[in-house]
Amino acid sequence: MRSPTTLLLCFFWLDLANSGFALIDQNNNGVCDVWEHRYNATTLVADETSKQADQDGDGKNNLEESQAGTDPRNANSVHRIKSISSSGSQIEITYPTQAGKTYQVYSSIDLSTWTAVGTAQLAVGQDVTTQLSAQSEARTFYRIGAVDADTDGDGISNWAELQLTGFKTDQDDSFGQGASNADFTLLAAQLTALQSGGITLSAPTPTAFEKENTAAKFTITRSGDTTYPVTFFLHWSGHSNPVKGSASTADFTAKNQASETLTRTVTIPAGSASTDVFIHPAQDTIIEVPETLTCTLGSSTVTSAIRICDATNTTANATLFVAQLIATPGISSSGS
Repeated sequence: MRSPTTLLLCFFWLDLANSGFALIDQNNNGVCDVWEHRYNATTLVADETSKQADQDGDGKNNLEESQAGTDPRNANSVHRIKSISSSGSQIEITYPTQAGKTYQVYSSIDLSTWTAVGTAQLAVGQDVTTQLSAQSEARTFYRIGAVDADTDGDGISNWAELQLTGFKTDQDDSFGQGASNADFTLLAAQLTALQSGGITLSAPTPTAFEKENTAAKFTITRSGDTTYPVTFFLHWSGHSNPVKGSASTADFTAKNQASETLTRTVTIPAGSASTDVFIHPAQDTIIEVPETLTCTLGSSTVTSAIRICDATNTTANATLFVAQLIATPGISSSGS
């Protein structure tokens, strides 16, 4: 046990340092393009003012969220120490991680000179508990550094490659193209296609019906080479007019062609020019107006919309509402 007269001060923040390697950044804003597409966040890091803003109010600005790999619109997605405990010279720290990021604990007695404690850990995306032994019983500050790793040196961080189907963190030519850093070249071409018209999104089945349990369908199509898989991040929103009916994520389930539930991404597989996303309406008993669901691919302008309706517009589904109108005493009115 620590002496009652000895105070341990634990001062925590995430040191989101630049790891120093090239990153995939086609718009030259200093932020990983994969992060921008995953969270549809290009507008949140467009300039220095937006980078310093804190969109979700979690204490980390948008630039820090990009470096940490966290969601800038979700206050629960944040690098923050979950727990700290001490017993004598033993310290135990628990904190959340993002898969592919490297984390290092540092200590200081004066907030000026920082010393690495223990070994850096390449995270797999779970909470990490670091146990430190033989720590000073004097007043001590701790911080945790989080930096990107690029195990294969291809210019795409481990974190980014883990978001993409088929990309490997330990190979710079994941698909056997026969060239050094082929992964970087391939990803750059795929991102360019998304931004320059090489990818289209349509809604060949534009309406889903709850009563009949029929799904709507989006189709994502790419032009050109179909040799390699390409991953798309799906973002959902409602009608562009806020007074119109808009669907929320509670109103539907998105599934791929294999009927697997989609959470954030869908992939056009190698050898295919397109893939479908089916929107299955949630079964409820609430009488609602038709609701618009808009899909956006990544942080691009590629969008399309479908509607979710209670039932098909048939005579069998029609409901007749009858109202009896009577005059109000003392008020002159007319009708026809």
